[in-house]
Amino acid sequence: DHSSPRIMTHTCEYRDSIWLRCFSNTGCAKENQVVSNKSCTVTNIGGFLKNLCFDESIKDYFHLCANSNVTYVMGTENHTLSSVSSVCDNDPYVYQACGFDTKTTKQSGLCSGGPTDNTTDITCDDKCDWWDCRDEQHCGGYTYRIYCNFYGDVYGVVPWYQVCDGIEQCRTHGEDERGCDVKSTTLHSTCLHYGKKYWDKINKKVPILKNTRCSVFDLDWPGKFPYCYDYLDQTNCSDVNKVGGNCLVNDYMSVVSKYVVCGSEFKRTNKPVNLCDDNLEDKCTSLPQPGLAEDCVVHKHRLCDGVSDCVDGSDETLDICQYTTLGYLKCRRGFNTDKNMPIPVKWLLDDQTDCLDGEDEKRNLKVTYCEEINEGTERINLGNKTCQDVFLCPGDSKISYVEFDALCDGINSCEVENDICTISRDFPSINSSAVINSCNVRDLCESMEQSENVTCHVQEFQSPAGNTFGVKMMINVPTSKTKVDCSIQYGEYYVFLSCMGLCLNSTCPLQNTSLDYDSCPGQYPDRIHTLANNSALTFVTMSDEGEYENAHFQCDNKKCVHYSQVCNLVDDCGDLSDERLCTNHLVCEDTKNRTKQDLISYSQRCDGKFDCFDLSDECNQSCGKKILANWVLKLSCWLLGLLASIFNVVMVAKVGSSIRESESGSMLCTRVLICLIGLGDLLIGVYLIVLSVFDSIILGEDYCAKQAEWLSGTACSVLGVISTTGSQLSLFSMTALSLMRMWGIMNSSLRAPTRVNKRAVTKAAVIVIGVVTASLSVAIVPLIPALEDYFVQGMFYDPDYKLFIGFPNKIKHIKILDAYYKNENFSADTSWAEIGEKVDGMFTQSYGSLNKGPVHFYGNDGVCLFKYFVR
Repeated sequence: DHSSPRIMTHTCEYRDSIWLRCFSNTGCAKENQVVSNKSCTVTNIGGFLKNLCFDESIKDYFHLCANSNVTYVMGTENHTLSSVSSVCDNDPYVYQACGFDTKTTKQSGLCSGGPTDNTTDITCDDKCDWWDCRDEQHCGGYTYRIYCNFYGDVYGVVPWYQVCDGIEQCRTHGEDERGCDVKSTTLHSTCLHYGKKYWDKINKKVPILKNTRCSVFDLDWPGKFPYCYDYLDQTNCSDVNKVGGNCLVNDYMSVVSKYVVCGSEFKRTNKPVNLCDDNLEDKCTSLPQPGLAEDCVVHKHRLCDGVSDCVDGSDETLDICQYTTLGYLKCRRGFNTDKNMPIPVKWLLDDQTDCLDGEDEKRNLKVTYCEEINEGTERINLGNKTCQDVFLCPGDSKISYVEFDALCDGINSCEVENDICTISRDFPSINSSAVINSCNVRDLCESMEQSENVTCHVQEFQSPAGNTFGVKMMINVPTSKTKVDCSIQYGEYYVFLSCMGLCLNSTCPLQNTSLDYDSCPGQYPDRIHTLANNSALTFVTMSDEGEYENAHFQCDNKKCVHYSQVCNLVDDCGDLSDERLCTNHLVCEDTKNRTKQDLISYSQRCDGKFDCFDLSDECNQSCGKKILANWVLKLSCWLLGLLASIFNVVMVAKVGSSIRESESGSMLCTRVLICLIGLGDLLIGVYLIVLSVFDSIILGEDYCAKQAEWLSGTACSVLGVISTTGSQLSLFSMTALSLMRMWGIMNSSLRAPTRVNKRAVTKAAVIVIGVVTASLSVAIVPLIPALEDYFVQGMFYDPDYKLFIGFPNKIKHIKILDAYYKNENFSADTSWAEIGEKVDGMFTQSYGSLNKGPVHFYGNDGVCLFKYFVR
C-alpha cells in the first residue's frame, strides 16, 4: 500500500517483471536483473554503465546488452572483442561493449580511444595511443600521416621525422619522399623539419604537406614528434574541429590548431618557438582546483565567456569577469570564435588584440577609468556611462566589489550580498530540493502542503528526453487525479510534477534538454557514460545517495544546472533559460525588457512587502496603495475638511471679536480658550483639505510608487505638524477650560468675578502662550535630529543601490549589519548615526555619498498622523 503521503510502507515489489525495487524504510535491494538464474547488476566499468552478470554454474562474469537478452564476453588481451557480431544488436556503435572509449574496425574492436560515429572508421581522441599515432590517422573525414608498406607485406604509418628526410621508407612507391622539393614553395608553406635526428638536422627546410597540417603530436616518443620544429604545421587546419584560434603568424592572419594552445610544455625548452607573433596562444591562466591534483589551465579567451571550463567554475568568477563590455562591445575572440560575446573591460586598450576585428584596441573607444579611494575596486566605464559607486565585499571574499546591477540576483558573487538581500527583502523560504528517503525515493509528498485526503504513490519518472540506461528515478507523488498548484512549487518539485502532468496550468521546462556525452563542457569530471534511448551516448553522475542520476538541465549557453536550480526564481544559467518556461514567477516591471530580470514568486505579489525595486509587486491595479483607500474616506475627508474649515473660521472670527467685550477676567480667559479650540479644529480642517488635495490631485494613482518621497518628505512632515498642533491646541485648551471652571465652582462663594484688568489680560496671555507652546512642542520635538533614535521610523535608500528595498526599520538594519560585519555586535541600542556610518562602509563613497533619508516620525503611514514613541 503506497497510498499514504507521509509514511512509506514496508513493501518490496517487482517492477516490469525483472526490476526489484524496495520501497521500505527497513532497507533496499540494488536494482538487479535475472537472466536464466544468472544475476546481473548495472555497474560502472571503465567509466561506462554496463550490465555485469555472474554465472553461478561456471563461476564467471559476462555482460548483458541493455534492454535485450543478448549477452557477450570481453576478451582479455587489449580488451579485444571476439568479433563485431558478438556485440549488442541494439548498439551499432559498440558503446555497450566497449563503453565510451571505443574504436572499431571491420575485423575487430579495441576498447580505447573516443566515441565512434561509424564502425568502419578509426576513432580520434586527440591523443597518440600508438607509438606512431596510427590511431589518429583518419579523423573527421581527413587523412593525416602516410600509411604504406615498409618492407615486404608489412604496412604501417611513417613517423614524421622520417618524412622528407631523403630516405625512402615506403618500399613500393616512396610516398614519404614525394613533394619534398622546397624550390616551388613559398616562405609561408615551409618550415624547419624535426628530422630523423632533429638535434643535428634542425635547419633543414621542408614543405608543409597537406596531410601534415594540424596532426596530433606528442614529444614523449620520436614516433609522435610533430612535423615542423617551429610548429608551422599546426597552422591553417582543414578540419574545423582541430582549430584552436586565430592570430597573426609571420604577419599573416592564420588559423592555429588546438594542440598548441596553452601548450608551452610541448615546446622545446632549449629553443622555444611561438607560433603567434604576439605569443597569444600561450596567454593562459592556471587555476587550482579543490580536491584535484592538477590545475585547470584555461586560455585567456575562454575566461568570462559564460561556459565553465574548470570543475569549480572559477574561470567564470574571476574579478575581471565582474565587469565586461556587455551592452557596448561584442566581438569574436581570437581563441574563442564560437560567437560574438562581450569581453572583460580590462582587455580594452591593453596593447593585446583580443577581438578578431581589433575593435578592443581602437583608439576611438570611449573609455573612462574610475579612480577609487578604496583599494581593489578600480574599474573602467564604457561609452557614456558614468562612474558609480559599488558594493564592497567583506575582506574574506574572493572578489573585492560587486556592481549594483549584479546585486540581489540570487547568485552570491562575494558570499554575503544575497544573504543581506534575503533579510532586507523578506524573501519567502523556497524548498527546491526533494526529500530522498532511505530507499532513494524522492518524496514530493513529504514537504508539500497536501490535504489529509490526498493519496500518494511511487512511480518512475520518465524524462521527456527519453530513457537512460542505468537510471531509474523513483518519485512519491500525488495520484494522477490530484492536480497540484505548481505556482508555489520550485526546483525539483516543479520539474517533476510539471513533467509528470500533475500540475495545474504549468508546462514542463525539460524541453529539448537531452544530454550528449560531451554536453556541459568543463563540468562533471566524474561523469559516467551510458546509453540514451538505446542509440545515443550520454552521461550520468553519482548522487550523494549512491544512485546514478541524470538530473541535469542544459542551458542555452551550454552550461548545466541541477534540476533543483530550475524554476527556483534564480537565473542560475546566466541566460534565464532555466526560468524561461516556468509559470511559477512574476517579472518585476522595470526588468521585463532587460537581459537580467528580477523574478518573484506569486505569493510575493500584493503581500504588503516590497520585493521589486520599482515597487511594481505592490503598486499595481490589483493592490496599489493610496493615501485614502476608498471613495468613502475620500468623500468624508473632503466634506469634513471643508465644513471644519468654514465653521471654525466663522466661529473664531465671531468669538475673537467678542473678546474685548468680556466683562470679567474669567470670561476673557474662556473666550480666548474657545478661540484656541476653534483654531485647533480649523487646523484639522486645513489638514484634511491638504491631505485630500495630495491624495486626489497631486499624487493620485502615483502615490504607491512615490510613497517613499512622500513619507520621508517635507510635505508629510508639515501636515503631521499641522494635524498634531491642531489636535493638541484643542486638547490643551479644553483641559485648561475645564480646570478654570472647576476652580470657579470651588471658589464661587468667596468673591465676585473680577473685572477685566491688566492682571486678567496677562493671565489670558500666559494661558495662550502655554497652550500654543505645549502644542507646538508635541508636534515639532519628534522631528529634531538629535532625538532621531526615539522617533525615526526607518530609512529610505535610493533604489539604484538595490541592497535595500522599502523602508527597513532599526531591527532589520541590525540583522543586515550582523550579516555583513559578522564579528561586530549590534543591538536595538545602536544609534541611527552609527547604523548610517556602518551602512556607508558597505559601499564606496567616491562618487557622492549614499543617497538615503530617514522615514520621519509622521511617515509611519500615508496620512502623516502622530504616533507614539517608536522605542
